[in-house]
Amino acid sequence: MSTGDEPVGLRVAIVCVQVVRATGSSCTHVPDSGAGVGGLALAVALQADPSIVVTIYEAQSKVEEIGAGIGCFGKSVEVIRALGLEEDLAAIATCHPRAFEQEGWDFATRQFGASLSYSVMMDPGRMITAHMLISAGKGQTFHRTHFLQMFRKHVRPNTIHFGKRLASFVDDGKKVTLNFTDGSNATCDVLVGCDGIRSAVRRCLFETEALRLEKPELIEMIEPFWSGTLVYRALFPVSMLREIHGEAHPLEQGPTAVRLLCLLSTWTQNIIAYPVSQGKLINLVLYVTLDPSLRGTKWSQRMWVEDAPAEEVLNHFIGWEREVQSILACATNLKMTKWAVHEAKTLPFFVQGRVALTGDGAHAMQSHSGSGANQTIEDVYLLSQLLIHEKTNADNVAKVLKVYDIIRRPYSQAVAASSFEAGEMLQLLGTYSNPSREDLQAMGRRLETYDEWHKDGDLNQDIEHAMEALERELLSGSV
Repeated sequence: MSTGDEPVGLRVAIVCVQVVRATGSSCTHVPDSGAGVGGLALAVALQADPSIVVTIYEAQSKVEEIGAGIGCFGKSVEVIRALGLEEDLAAIATCHPRAFEQEGWDFATRQFGASLSYSVMMDPGRMITAHMLISAGKGQTFHRTHFLQMFRKHVRPNTIHFGKRLASFVDDGKKVTLNFTDGSNATCDVLVGCDGIRSAVRRCLFETEALRLEKPELIEMIEPFWSGTLVYRALFPVSMLREIHGEAHPLEQGPTAVRLLCLLSTWTQNIIAYPVSQGKLINLVLYVTLDPSLRGTKWSQRMWVEDAPAEEVLNHFIGWEREVQSILACATNLKMTKWAVHEAKTLPFFVQGRVALTGDGAHAMQSHSGSGANQTIEDVYLLSQLLIHEKTNADNVAKVLKVYDIIRRPYSQAVAASSFEAGEMLQLLGTYSNPSREDLQAMGRRLETYDEWHKDGDLNQDIEHAMEALERELLSGSV
């Protein structure tokens, strides 16, 4: 904001695309990892400065969400606390954020261990526990829809404008003009893309920069690529699991603990499951890599998300443990969806001029470290703190955005790379295929390091580092 006699607040436009369930068995849009979380969280954070005018332009005509489980870890929980939403989170989470304890089912001892186990099926019906992973830090699990509602209820009235799908924008160095597909337009001082993996902001930004810089290769950075992996997702009631399993199942929630099934792995497949909705529902995620060599190719189907036939799902997991078969029976008794997992290319910049990319629009990644939504939250919170800084104004905001780019881009891209390698270890792919027992133990220890971002550093230290970089940028023009 300006610090002159007559402060002039920034006009911040946030472009979003929510997920919409189409008629039939397919989705018209694939959500980002936060499925709208980024735009809403940014709006809430920017409201700390009443002089900033925040407008969310939502492509869809109304709120209509689908989604399953989601988790927040480490600094993302700190962000929610900093926004004053800790009790709101406690109301939707599986347990209170300050009472979290993570336990894992150990297939070797047939009981709970003190931490999450990494178990591998060496042969059909023979599961071994390779390593008990040390919990990476405090975290919470909940239903995605409830998480979105938590943020939305704190967004000021009339902030969100529906039915505004971005067609293009023009940054003339003094303002950004947004052009929408309905023929309308708007102007702002800062444009933030929170519009997911198929980001319209990213497309327009890289098309513009390819021409301006005479670098046609930038066009190649626009389209996301298929990872070669499918993810099957389902939600089902804990009561159904109890009934089908015939006795208490490891996924049933204890009084203060989120009991997670272990990270179950075999060649090209792995499973993770955990309670959401205050322990009433189980969120199931099944990873299947069809062919590792397909990573980087184009998905052959028109839709990225569709309903999954029960037989298709069960055929991928023949011979797995009884606990897993009970979970699959619950999931396939209801309805599962199949997602073609896509990733963003490693972008050379998240920011140009007055325009910034966040979340999946900037760094869509595989979700093996539970990283996508958490990185989005970290993105928008750091960006918000830069924008509400007392020295930020409409004249220097392009310099301010550079600080966001320099801090967040290398960090989030490093998390994306580690998430990919964690997937290779979990599915025994690439250099991790055909491991010995000793190899598996080493892989389990290495998996712990890939969760370091959950607890890496301190939120206040991150913000302090950003403020120092901002001061340098405003003084010298370079960080």
